Amino acid sequence: MRTPRPRERSFARLARLATAVLCASFAFPGAQEEGGLTLDGIAFVRCPGGTFAMGSNGGAPDESPEHPVQIRGFYMARHEVTFGQYDRFCEETGRAKTSAGGLIHGDWAKMGDAEIDLEGGWPRGDRPAINVSWHDAEAFCAWLSGKTGRTVRLPTEAEWEYACRGGASSRETWAVDLVAWHSGNANYQTHAVMSKAPNALGLYDMLGNVWEWCGDWYDPDDYSRSDGRDPRGPAEGRLRAVRGGSWVNEPRFCTATNRRGCDPAYKGGGLGFRVVVSPEASPGAARAAAHGR
Repeated sequence: MRTPRPRERSFARLARLATAVLCASFAFPGAQEEGGLTLDGIAFVRCPGGTFAMGSNGGAPDESPEHPVQIRGFYMARHEVTFGQYDRFCEETGRAKTSAGGLIHGDWAKMGDAEIDLEGGWPRGDRPAINVSWHDAEAFCAWLSGKTGRTVRLPTEAEWEYACRGGASSRETWAVDLVAWHSGNANYQTHAVMSKAPNALGLYDMLGNVWEWCGDWYDPDDYSRSDGRDPRGPAEGRLRAVRGGSWVNEPRFCTATNRRGCDPAYKGGGLGFRVVVSPEASPGAARAAAHGR
């Protein structure tokens, strides 16, 4: 057998490398962006800035009109805040731990066609923290900001949808069963984070498992007034925005564009949160701007 010449070996190595890169670029659900961040054990994924089409002209009235939105880069937590992470916050601050049980009721029950008693609760650990109000989530952000010196906050609706879609170059093209726990596959309970496939940015559980608080006030007509430049939502309101759907919802509610408004004091078994980190170094100003205060 003829021994390959050095040039032939180099060409073969390049060919194998090119094939690997090509395969990786088409692998579901896409390669994670490099340059992530870890703060106090919480992993964040870099979400590069860009422009995307926010909303939908074919969904609920509060999802329209679809409109172009420009987003600055930010970091988003790889998954929803877990009980393990939230419990540590409670232990360090002397705050009462939230229950892993509870009752899904009212509008939440109507969306799932059931009223579900969680009785004694589920395991904690790697499952998303539930029964957390918007105010509780804000307190968690303030605690983590103080510990790390970075601006940790809840995402805006625009940031959340941008990240859920996978950034500027991606759309909702995946099958919901692959990425989300919903009423059709969750067996009436939450599940450990990262037990479904990630999206194109490497983010897990953006859809299903639990709804996620956003920093914005909720306004069903806000899109018609948006100027599209890194929007932060209305300056005031009564309800806070939640996104993503949960284990109690049908798949049709687990979409990147579906919006809901919720009393910021509400705590429920289908509602949690995830956090983002601003690239800015001034915690106070960025947090106030993000939450319309």
